[in-house]
Amino acid sequence: MTEIDFSPKHNVQIRHKDGTLTPMDVPYYEVTQINENTSQIMSSGD
Repeated sequence: MTEIDFSPKHNVQIRHKDGTLTPMDVPYYEVTQINENTSQIMSSGD
């Protein structure tokens, strides 16, 4: 598996639901608890 280099995308900002911005090359995960047995995990770019 080849790792993708996102460092050229550092100036591209991703806006999250809470209004914060994160550079595209910084990993970001958002977790929503659906019920006690189920979680939804979204990553930047999803």
